[in-house]
Amino acid sequence: NLDHIENYFKEQGLNEMVQHVRSQRATSNRKSFVSRIKLFINDDEYSTTEISNYIKDAIEQGKVTSVYALQVLFSTVANSGEWAGLEPIPDDFYKELKQYCTLFKGIAKSHKLQNRVHEQDTGVLL
Repeated sequence: NLDHIENYFKEQGLNEMVQHVRSQRATSNRKSFVSRIKLFINDDEYSTTEISNYIKDAIEQGKVTSVYALQVLFSTVANSGEWAGLEPIPDDFYKELKQYCTLFKGIAKSHKLQNRVHEQDTGVLL
């Protein structure tokens, strides 16, 4: 368990190792998030509600930021169809993208809310 390892290094005063464990956890969280979003987007069995709940949970648990979630979601949608790399961009891409507009809006609202809370706590706007 990474929490146990991190706590051990803290107790030993090994701050560099604490940072390393945190970095490993962040990398693992991002990889897991990307894999799961790809699965959701590429498998028609999942609803946007399921995707939204997963993204919301990941953001609330601090596994990813809302900005990162937006980037991954858009990138995954953009690369999921036959339109990837085509110019001009076909209408099918826009139809696909439209299906996820509510998700994009929800994540963006979450980001704005996070910024307001941060600003109230620190006086700094992100």
